[in-house]
Amino acid sequence: MSDSIDQNVLAELKEIMAEDFTILVDTYLNDSRKHLQTLRRAFCGRNWVELNRGAHSLKGSSGNIGANRLSALCAQVEQLALTERSAQIEGLLTQVEQEYQSVVASISGSGHGSGHVSGHGSGHVSGHGAG
Repeated sequence: MSDSIDQNVLAELKEIMAEDFTILVDTYLNDSRKHLQTLRRAFCGRNWVELNRGAHSLKGSSGNIGANRLSALCAQVEQLALTERSAQIEGLLTQVEQEYQSVVASISGSGHGSGHVSGHGSGHVSGHGAG
């Protein structure tokens, strides 16, 4: 769980953001949940452009908050979306969702964020079969 978030990055952000840090973390958690939904919707609809864009957005915001493993997984999805490799993407999306859950647990376990994030566990991407 501790490997999901670079605690040094969070500490630096907390120092820089001061009282706005909790807002930053809550915004990341809410936005990243929406990005996961976008990835799932795009994959199920075989919308490779939307999948690429969603993966790019989640990659960037995750990297900014110190979720480096999640960011790296999103980079792989982003690249595979360009080649429309649905079987590989499906497996990666499952890993993205699992890593996201680890990121949420790591952030929650470290006392960051307000705890007012709704629906952050609803980003499942499995069960949509590769076509």
